[in-house]
Amino acid sequence: MPLAQIYTNSELSPQQQGDLHEAAARILAECLAKSVSSCMVLLEGGLSISLGEDRSLCALVEVSGIELIDSGATIEELAKRLGGGVAAVIGAPSERVFVKITDVPRGMWGNGAKIFY
Repeated sequence: MPLAQIYTNSELSPQQQGDLHEAAARILAECLAKSVSSCMVLLEGGLSISLGEDRSLCALVEVSGIELIDSGATIEELAKRLGGGVAAVIGAPSERVFVKITDVPRGMWGNGAKIFY
């Protein structure tokens, strides 16, 4: 289950929230060859975030998943598409949207009482 956590200082309308949830899940699914229904998106808007002393619109997208690099995914494409998609929805310049990708080893991710090995 890939997870995209999106943090932004943008006050998101319900429409923007829906757009970000749908776009992020679709991009994860397409880039990682997963079903959309297996992709989780966590979204937090209206946060206090700055880049240095600059508090204009920005975002951080953290992607986690089991063996993402081994999935044949192009990590650069995933970062570019997620970063660009978030920037477009919140109205921030793409250079103010950062993407962090974390590859989680098997045995360190689970669902309910099951650990994925």
